[in-house]
Amino acid sequence: MKQTVQGTLFILEMNSLDSSFISQVVYDAKTEILSVVLKNDSTYNYKDFPLETFVEFSVAKSFGGFYNSEIKNKFKKLNSTKMAEKNGNQPNRINKAGDFKRYIRMSIDVTKLNKDWFYVSKNEDGSVKAVYAKVTLVMQPDGVVDKYGSLGFIVQEIPKEVAKENKDLKGPILGNGEELEWKREEEKVERVTDSEEADDIMEGLPF
Repeated sequence: MKQTVQGTLFILEMNSLDSSFISQVVYDAKTEILSVVLKNDSTYNYKDFPLETFVEFSVAKSFGGFYNSEIKNKFKKLNSTKMAEKNGNQPNRINKAGDFKRYIRMSIDVTKLNKDWFYVSKNEDGSVKAVYAKVTLVMQPDGVVDKYGSLGFIVQEIPKEVAKENKDLKGPILGNGEELEWKREEEKVERVTDSEEADDIMEGLPF
């Protein structure tokens, strides 16, 4: 089993000898969110997960047995995802804060854009330099996705002058966004030593 620590993020990579049921466990001690990836690529995220329980999980004789008896039906599940394809570099769809790059994919129905609200940038000679459609992704809290597995919805911003004239006016919902977690290359394990919070969290861990 490969054990990696990235700040307050703990990652357990398991091979077939470690578990025939679980392939990866990721625990964020800061948000107390546990993510369990099964061999069939389904991912289950649990909120309000105590560090002490993660420590017990990490040293369990049977990871699958501990998951089924102590986690599966005892902690609130945030969402479940399944990779689109077994083969190929396909991403997990999640909502998990971390100290690594995050990839947010957005789908927008451009036919719903209000062209009168576009912002036009011009050059010094008055010619059009660029035309912008200002949009906002209204995100769920960390660790939470909506019923469609998305981070939230995207709306077009209303220009200030238009909003002043009609305070009840709302921008159109254009689509949604989802976070993609691509499998990262193996990273060197680095323990955080300059953070008292990280030291307190890692104290007592079996690795």
